[in-house]
Amino acid sequence: MRDLILRFKNGRELPLGNLLGSLLASHPDIPAGYDALVPMPLHPRRLRERGFNQALEAGRPLASKLGVPIAPGMLRRTEHTHPQAGLSLAERNANVRGIFAASGVAGTRLLLVDDIATTGASLRSAATTLRDAGAAGVDVAVIARTPNREAAP
Repeated sequence: MRDLILRFKNGRELPLGNLLGSLLASHPDIPAGYDALVPMPLHPRRLRERGFNQALEAGRPLASKLGVPIAPGMLRRTEHTHPQAGLSLAERNANVRGIFAASGVAGTRLLLVDDIATTGASLRSAATTLRDAGAAGVDVAVIARTPNREAAP
């Protein structure tokens, strides 16, 4: 699975996004009832470098299955940060603290989607931003979780 995700994310093999997103959409524990699917945003600079947002592309099959719109504008990354790979848990938390902004989320129930969760630092920061902006609820779905001794429970 890791190799597929890395080929998709770093190798720009976009068809793999549909495959990975379909696998995520087939997971039996993803409930219905969301108002929107929010892909983990990339900073505009990283988006230009990569050429696509992997969370957005992988989220398409899931949004389709759930019958909800994809709402990439609800959450923005306001600061360009160093990649999380290779950072300790403390460094990851510091790296993503205060880097997101949310709008148009008041009263909504959202599904935040990303490709890989390691420690959950980025996802926690993003979910907190959405809740602080008034989202009624935020759940998270990821394609894969990496084993990590420093990961939060």
